[in-house]
Amino acid sequence: MWSLIQLFYIIIVNAYITSLLYRSHAYVDGPSQLILTGGSMATVYVVLAHLAKSTTIQEHNEGESCVPTGQILVTQLSLSSLGIATILMVFMGGTGSGLLVTFILGVAQAVQWSSFYCLTTSGFAMASATSQLTAFAVGVPYLQQGPFGADTSSFIIVASLVMYFLTLPRMNSMPLWSRIILMIVPLLPRSMTVAIPQTWARKSHPIELLHLEGRRQYNDMVSRQSKTVEEAITEYHRRYFRAPPTGFDSWAQLALDNDMLLIDEFDDMTKAFEPYQQVGPNVLAKILERVLDMDLDDLVIVKIENSQITSSSDKFWNYHGEYLHDWLAKPLYKELLPNLTIILNTFDEPKVVIDSKYAQPTLDQASNIQFTNFGKTHPWSRMTLNCPGASPVSEVAEYIAVEFVADLTQTQDVCQHREYEKLHGFFNTPGNLNLVDLPVPLFSQARPSTFHDLMYPSPYYEAHRDDYNEEKGFPWDQKRTSLYWRGSTTGGYNTIENWQEMHRQRLVLSTIPQNGPYNITLLEQKTSRSSWNPYRTISTPKLQGLFETSVSEVVQCDEEACDELKAALPPEGSQSDSASYHHKYVLDMDGNGFSGRYYRILRSRSAVIKQTLLKEWHDDWLVPWYHFIPLSMQGSEVWEMMRFFSTDEGDEIGAAIAESSSRWTETNLRKVDVELVTLRLILEYGALFDRKQ
Repeated sequence: MWSLIQLFYIIIVNAYITSLLYRSHAYVDGPSQLILTGGSMATVYVVLAHLAKSTTIQEHNEGESCVPTGQILVTQLSLSSLGIATILMVFMGGTGSGLLVTFILGVAQAVQWSSFYCLTTSGFAMASATSQLTAFAVGVPYLQQGPFGADTSSFIIVASLVMYFLTLPRMNSMPLWSRIILMIVPLLPRSMTVAIPQTWARKSHPIELLHLEGRRQYNDMVSRQSKTVEEAITEYHRRYFRAPPTGFDSWAQLALDNDMLLIDEFDDMTKAFEPYQQVGPNVLAKILERVLDMDLDDLVIVKIENSQITSSSDKFWNYHGEYLHDWLAKPLYKELLPNLTIILNTFDEPKVVIDSKYAQPTLDQASNIQFTNFGKTHPWSRMTLNCPGASPVSEVAEYIAVEFVADLTQTQDVCQHREYEKLHGFFNTPGNLNLVDLPVPLFSQARPSTFHDLMYPSPYYEAHRDDYNEEKGFPWDQKRTSLYWRGSTTGGYNTIENWQEMHRQRLVLSTIPQNGPYNITLLEQKTSRSSWNPYRTISTPKLQGLFETSVSEVVQCDEEACDELKAALPPEGSQSDSASYHHKYVLDMDGNGFSGRYYRILRSRSAVIKQTLLKEWHDDWLVPWYHFIPLSMQGSEVWEMMRFFSTDEGDEIGAAIAESSSRWTETNLRKVDVELVTLRLILEYGALFDRKQ
């Protein structure tokens, strides 16, 4: 029995070594992959070989049990491997994501190899190489993706066989060469799937790799969330280098009690408060006083006093205040609320771009605050006044590569993309825009990277929470493989000079089937193992058939522009919300501000292709390529995107993204989640006026 326990221990330890070695370099690509893999394996082999030579393996007969012989040796080797692998993981910056899954796979592989060995010898030559072979078996899908995968694979196979030979016990009943053959025969099926496929293996499409990375990021994010109030407070200190606001401990307990999945993920929402932390509470109070006196129609004022919440009652947009009241109305929430005055921007467009010279305004400056109307003008310089002067315009070459959005934060950084001036209606010629250049701490539903509005959950989404009707939806395999979008020409004010630069019009003009064929760029492989390279071609009727894009109504334009728009993009009228549910892929684009249909189509079990320059509160919780498919502002990659999604591999990923987004709305978009997000934001807001913290 003790011998069996020791054998089980050896399997477990080697499986753990597997997970450490594999996770330390599984996601590393390029030449460093070979260095990390080879270096870690070689170090283990050197020590194992040294120990093997210094330990005597007694001769034994074939009929002996496979358990007792060599136990001391294998135990020593396993412990040494464990120590080395742990040190390697620490210095190589390994991640703990998926460790349990890898460990379980390692156990299964270790049992398989150990069983093979017991059939061919009564020693433990197998155990010393089990961890290395298992690590490789588990890591094959990832090793194949790197350019040095074949070299790494060959190294591991050869080194593992060498390790077999070094620790193989001497046998009396059978020649050594025959024992080696018997030992290699069980490995041949694995070798066919491990070594040879490195020549035949299909090179993954960029979208496949982006989806894998998105899934890893989200799983990592979920696994690292705080499990106690104390952990949440510690994590807040670590992220923001300051103490959390008054009431945070009670908020954290409420979040835990209500099973909030992402209790720590508030980075964008929290960092939005940083400019206002540079302004004294008395100056902020003066700014609020001045804004209240202005009595602007597009602002709703909410006041909290002695836990009682009141809002403007005579304005058309007052439902914003009513939803805020509803979100904070629970007794457990109200007892945490400080006395505050809150300003809600009810318009789609944000309002605050702080001029650096007013970053810390005086009381006199705060008393003279003004909002300036930039509607139907070209306010690019005003919107980007805080960008470095040397910000380059990203050049788009005549022969362009197909580039998918890999870093959404960088893609949405307006300062890094001066070309957005001509690619997005809001930056080109907004239909409505009232800007203020002092730090007015008002809440807006969405904002670009150069704006300083505070973010909060949009009441519009909440008002339309039940718009998705499950009975009108379809399972994935009953949807059409096509991209759907129909909407009006909002997004900016259209003139004869600029309407073709507006983001909605540009995308429809470049995909509407009746306007084809189009000059497009796709990706191709010469062989299944070669890289994906771009090539220019003409869109085919089959490819054009993957798009169903059209304009429902022509609006926000002067007379001449309206006429041209109607001629180029004949309006086809509105359709019911459920029209999009027939399609596997649904495009969602900015309008004048954020898109109000986003949550509905995330729920619809279609995969959302999202094109936006606006940040919203939920960006902290949604992961690109796992919950949605990001599209650049140029949008030219949409052709290759849809070509890939029409393949079997692409369809599988599209279905996974659609399922992930639907599940996200169920687990992260509950009413209680929106309430708790709002409560935490109000606590952060209250801290601006309570600097004693």
